[in-house]
Amino acid sequence: MINRILSLLPASLLLAESLASAQTSTPVIEIVGADDQLADNIRNHLRIGREACDTPLARLERLRSQVTANVVRAGQALGYYRLSESTRFEQGEGCWQLQITVTPGDRMMVSEVSIDLPERAGIQEVFGDVVADLPELADAPLHHGRYESVKNALSAAAVENGFFGASFERAEIRVDMDAYTAAIDIAFEPGTRYNFGEIRVQPVPGFSTAFIDSLILLAPGQPYSSSDLLEQRAQLDDTQYFRQITITPQLSSATNQSVPVDVILVPRLRHAYSTGIGFTTDTGPRVRAAYENRYINTRGHRFDSDLALSSVRSQANMGYTIPLNEPLTTNLKFNTGYITENTDTYDSDRFKLEAAYLRESSSGWLETWSVDYLRDDYVLDAQEDTSTLAMPGYSLAKTATDDFINPSKGWRLFGQIRGATDSVISTTSFVQLYASGKGIISIGPGRFLTRFKAGTT
Repeated sequence: MINRILSLLPASLLLAESLASAQTSTPVIEIVGADDQLADNIRNHLRIGREACDTPLARLERLRSQVTANVVRAGQALGYYRLSESTRFEQGEGCWQLQITVTPGDRMMVSEVSIDLPERAGIQEVFGDVVADLPELADAPLHHGRYESVKNALSAAAVENGFFGASFERAEIRVDMDAYTAAIDIAFEPGTRYNFGEIRVQPVPGFSTAFIDSLILLAPGQPYSSSDLLEQRAQLDDTQYFRQITITPQLSSATNQSVPVDVILVPRLRHAYSTGIGFTTDTGPRVRAAYENRYINTRGHRFDSDLALSSVRSQANMGYTIPLNEPLTTNLKFNTGYITENTDTYDSDRFKLEAAYLRESSSGWLETWSVDYLRDDYVLDAQEDTSTLAMPGYSLAKTATDDFINPSKGWRLFGQIRGATDSVISTTSFVQLYASGKGIISIGPGRFLTRFKAGTT
């Protein structure tokens, strides 16, 4: 019995190898006479490749007309309306093979493009920029994919801007084989634009209704816009009050062209603590601790503090932030701190007090008006002295980028002026100017970064 089993093993192994070979073999389709773009499009249109390797040649021959139609359709999609082709099936080793030989001919050119939009108020404002940004179709080879991308862009812009009943009254490619030219004709009817309806904000524990309402910029009757929804979410996220933000337009509940919006906000933990230890060659071992109260009261006031201790340099800081009537764009900040340094050459005890008014404009520029007070008691070469400065200042900054975490392009500018006069509190008079900038440009797979800094006192 054992001998019989052993004698069957070689045949079994051969059968397994044969089955594995059949499973791993695939049809070989060779396309001759086409450039890479046309060859790829032909492969994408072919369905014959789904046939199994053991499909009889007789069946494959019956599918020749289907292959021909696929090749012709693939050529026309790229403007090859005079393409000719021939096909030949063969039985290869382990699987059948197909050779397709094409003679593409000239590509058809687009002689005319017409994209009609209604003249109603607001239509050009929404769709005019979309049409302007569309790829140039006229005086270029006919490409069905680009034609479809125009239609998709118009449809997407309609949905994103609340034109939920949009439709194409006319969308066609007219081909003139005698002149060997094509005309694209699109008539797009967006329909009526929907508005935002009721903005339904659930109560948020720890915050007053009035304060939460001041964070919501969406308003009933405002034209519907997906970008406005995304912007609202980004603004709420920037406040750092919430760990979860859900803004949901209820399209199924729309009535009278108004879409209600549900807003659900889950606050972050009120208290946050952090500690750390470290070592540097300048200060030696150091210990750090920080505490933050993210919303002291229902009006969104904040408090933060940190303490760092080392044998050479120790400091303590506290800050308090008050959101104003427009908390997304304006607030007051107060900071105070104490720094003590003891080195081999000097000892210093510095006290600072800062007050700042911050306002972000609608164009994204952040203005900061500030007043800083510094008092420095120090000992240098056995001589004691005290320095005081009261410094009013103004700064302006803006950042524009495609991604704040991992940008591929963008820029940042910062400028500041501040000074002091010995006629008011300060022991020294000075004016200080400072500017800096950074730019990022995407180049192939990498990025080119440039920076500058300039200042004078």
